[in-house]
Amino acid sequence: KTNSTQVGRVYLHAYCQSRNLGNQNSGPFISIIIMYDLFYVSIMMWTSLYMVILLYRHRKRAQYLRSPSLSSQQSPELRATHSILLLVSCFVILYWLNNFITLYGFYAPTKILNLEGINAFWAACYPTICPFLIMKNNKLILHFTSSISALRMTCFQRALRG
Repeated sequence: KTNSTQVGRVYLHAYCQSRNLGNQNSGPFISIIIMYDLFYVSIMMWTSLYMVILLYRHRKRAQYLRSPSLSSQQSPELRATHSILLLVSCFVILYWLNNFITLYGFYAPTKILNLEGINAFWAACYPTICPFLIMKNNKLILHFTSSISALRMTCFQRALRG
């Protein structure tokens, strides 16, 4: 990738660029990008909704198998449903925000130099946040990280004493 300054209507991305993109070509270009995004994001949302429906049905069928003492705890199906909904909503919001920033940069009358950095920041948010959303509902990972924290605190206290 080379450094360059673009004036006028230009679509510039790390792997795709179009110079001198005039008004006659921008409509089909943008509509293809939006249709592509809508198609794949809608498939992802539909499959996530299907998983949530399957988990809901499973929870209803298996409800009588659980003991009454466990009824106050959140079921694994409900935790998985919350994780799916959190991950999908986070992805869709950040993905569309990233697309809107890209489109704004495309249609802006003057190019904003920091816009690519802002766009890269929003693109990096999902892979950064996603593991924490997954860990939030996994008791094994929470137990492991809390035991590591306790071990670190014990070692730190021993180091201060000795």
